[in-house]
Amino acid sequence: MKHSVSIFTADADVFVAPEKVMFAMQNALPELERIGYRYTILQAKYYLGYALLNLNELDDAVGTLEQVYSGSIALNDYLTANKAVLLLAQLHEKQGDIVAAAQAYKQHIAALNAYIDEYKQRSVAYYLAQADFMESENKLALLQSQNDLLQLESKLQRDEKVRTGLISVALLTLLLLVIYVLNSKRVALNRLATTDFLTRLFNRRYFSETVSRQLQNRRQQEQHSLVVFDIDLFKQINDQYGHATGDKVLQAIAQRCQQHIRKQDILARIGGEEFALFLPGCDLQHAEHIAELCRNSIAATPVQLDKLQVTVSASFGIASSSSADFDKLLQQADAALYRAKAAGRNCVEVAHSNGQAGDV
Repeated sequence: MKHSVSIFTADADVFVAPEKVMFAMQNALPELERIGYRYTILQAKYYLGYALLNLNELDDAVGTLEQVYSGSIALNDYLTANKAVLLLAQLHEKQGDIVAAAQAYKQHIAALNAYIDEYKQRSVAYYLAQADFMESENKLALLQSQNDLLQLESKLQRDEKVRTGLISVALLTLLLLVIYVLNSKRVALNRLATTDFLTRLFNRRYFSETVSRQLQNRRQQEQHSLVVFDIDLFKQINDQYGHATGDKVLQAIAQRCQQHIRKQDILARIGGEEFALFLPGCDLQHAEHIAELCRNSIAATPVQLDKLQVTVSASFGIASSSSADFDKLLQQADAALYRAKAAGRNCVEVAHSNGQAGDV
């Protein structure tokens, strides 16, 4: 594809930048020879010969264009053979070799007749008339006319390639757009199914499924902790300030707790004012530390809502184990949370493996 593009642009550059075309074709030919696509090799050699002619490196141009002509005849590529032999005629005339120019002209006539037979739909009568005129009246005029015709055909081929390329780009763009839209919808639906719309935390269903799956896959001896907490006297906040204020308090709580958890931790809203935090690979001591950070963050600073300041606190329950399943761990953490409520709220209670709880 890379070399095809360089050959495609060579047709325009060979007139204005023949040295650039020469280097491009010389660099491309070794790789094309290795690939073995003979038609592209002939095209590269044709533009190399053309560039050499424009650079007045006539001897090298003769050898290259003769290879193109003989190779094109062998492939029945009469269009390329026609173009190559026309350049040979111009080259021989430039060298003053009239005999060689006449021989090249005869070869052109043969290639032209073969080309006309193969593509009769392309102005057959005009081609034949021009061929007769070249043979009987004016060889040089006919060579020029045929050269102009071949340039026109080359331009038409370039235009067709450009149109084909534009259509391909448009189709590819449309396909990528469709894929992007479908993927965006899938991501949005997945977010709706797993996220609490108010706090933007995970919802209870996602939290339960994900934590259960992680507990089943973890090594037996690895410690993991579950923290559950809810806002103290949240009903009073709703009754006193309204549910809109209560919603903003929930959002503020979620943001504060997210600042103190690790990347691998999972924080979710599992009820009205109840939250849960799963700490994989975290032992009881570190779980207590994280819970205390969250509790202090909630209690230390009132939630600022416009001109209103709402003082909030939360109670925490922690359970930790290396083997318990999710339901059992949640029951232990819930029991510890109830103990924290009974102990006066705004504190952390720990459920130990023997079912007792310790105050923090």
